[in-house]
Amino acid sequence: MKSKIRRSLAVILSIIMLCMIIFPSFAAQAGTVIYKYGDVDLDDAVTVTDATRIQQKLSKLTELSDLQCILADVNLSDDVDISDATIIQQKLAKLISEFPSGEFYTAEEETKDWRLSTISYEIFVRSFYDTNNDGIGDFRGVAEKVDYLKSLNVGCVWLMPIYPTDSYHGYDVKNYTATNTQYGSLDDFDYMLETLHNNGIKVIIDFVPNHSSVNHPWFQSAISDSNSKYKDYYFISTQKGSSGSWHYRNGKYYRGDFSSTMPDLNYNNEAVWDEMKSAAGFWLDRGVDGFRLDAVMHLDDNKKVNHAFLQDFEVFVKSKNSDAYVVGEVWSSQSTIKPYYKDIDSCFNFDYASTILRFAALNRSDIVYSMNDANRAYTASANNSPIKDSLNTIDSVFITNHDQTRTASMLENDSQTKLAAAVLMTSKGMPFIYYGEELGQKSNDWDNNRREPLDWYKSAKGTGMTDSNKWGIRPMFTIANDGISLEEEASDQNSIYNYYVKLTEIRKENDIFFDGTYTSIDSSSDFYEYTVTDENTNYGMYVAHNRSNSSATFTASQAFTDLLSGKTYSAGQKVTVQPCASVIVRYSGNKPKYDPLT
Repeated sequence: MKSKIRRSLAVILSIIMLCMIIFPSFAAQAGTVIYKYGDVDLDDAVTVTDATRIQQKLSKLTELSDLQCILADVNLSDDVDISDATIIQQKLAKLISEFPSGEFYTAEEETKDWRLSTISYEIFVRSFYDTNNDGIGDFRGVAEKVDYLKSLNVGCVWLMPIYPTDSYHGYDVKNYTATNTQYGSLDDFDYMLETLHNNGIKVIIDFVPNHSSVNHPWFQSAISDSNSKYKDYYFISTQKGSSGSWHYRNGKYYRGDFSSTMPDLNYNNEAVWDEMKSAAGFWLDRGVDGFRLDAVMHLDDNKKVNHAFLQDFEVFVKSKNSDAYVVGEVWSSQSTIKPYYKDIDSCFNFDYASTILRFAALNRSDIVYSMNDANRAYTASANNSPIKDSLNTIDSVFITNHDQTRTASMLENDSQTKLAAAVLMTSKGMPFIYYGEELGQKSNDWDNNRREPLDWYKSAKGTGMTDSNKWGIRPMFTIANDGISLEEEASDQNSIYNYYVKLTEIRKENDIFFDGTYTSIDSSSDFYEYTVTDENTNYGMYVAHNRSNSSATFTASQAFTDLLSGKTYSAGQKVTVQPCASVIVRYSGNKPKYDPLT
């Protein structure tokens, strides 16, 4: 009896093992995804296009991913061949009734680290979208425009300060654990957060540790009461200090390097550390996904104090949410930024932003060298950190932000603006788009006008449109009928907006850009070429930018498809790249010297 049971168990195990071989699956890390056999283009339907994709693969006119190859092999022959295309055509002609295995292929969706696979978008809530008709953007306006964010393939938003404030910009914080009532209540914030999260979008918020408002209760107590427990939260004295900017109030001097309305906090007092961590914990408990830290290099004249606090803050944040992202503003050179990678996950790369702008202005700056040099320096610094296990080291790349003249105003034309976007979206790291940059919005050199309303409409007026006059700023660049608005650009396939849509689609579908290995092919000529590879992937990316005012003509050395234009070229065919245009190609294998143009 026992021997029969053993024989039965052996047969069952053999059948299970055979099924595992015939019907493969991926390692499960998250939710299950159901795929249809024959759905080669992954559009959730089996059509003649799928048969065509198989035929194109066999003719070497297109490439299929591993998943697509599995789905294309509908006769389970362990190969993709003409019979698979024939079976699909027969099914469509109703000559056969079903595909193998009940038609469906089940796989597990792999969870990616969002910090290494996400495009971020900076929002000034006040200028974004208004839902209560007061002319001021609000939290519910951000939630209402979630589909717009998704159209740009945004996976994270950075919100400029959202706290009670006396200014229009919000960097003078009156309460670190409350919201600006012009933007909405905490309930409105929670609604926005839930809406974005439900749509796969993370949220990081601006955190301002260097200074508070003069109207913060801490400072009000400290400046008026010599016995206040908050007197050592700030630099307050009967005499001016020897460094920094000092201001006079209530018979006392206090330090405020950014403004008389923004007194500096004292990081020699660890009670301030505790207050900042407590405030950060409040927002993490509500579900935010990280912080952009304002002006971190200015926390204290003694940089050892800076680094000690930031490391303590980083460890605290990760203790609350190990997947959180902390990015700092260190507005300086790479050498100054480098030590801060011992403290926090990332810093904005201001040097590289300047390199992108110079490149887009058609000079000979070497973007691959710049990004590789920065990443080597930042990684080396992080590897020497006493908290390196808490760090998720990645470069935060951008072109401009709320403190800088807008990209389109620093370049000569739309073509150069598009070129800057193409460089950003094919660069290593986490790319940040400043709101309105995707429309080519312009500004002058004044902060007020760098933060004008997002231009939704041709008339510069309409439902949800904000009005900077409401906060005392005369708009100079929010102009009707100037060609710069979502309404004007959405239907124009050659617009800056649609160029951003295409670029962000390509980046989202090829996350090798976030953390791959960048190799120059030709960095010295006007036609700048590089590849992005990863030994753990079965594909690479070829990128070329024509940084000149003349078109460039080449001969295709092999068949390829330009993902930007959608054009497919055969070997020997002439390829013309227009001035300031780019070419992006995905190719099989991970050889770094792939070059389809000669």
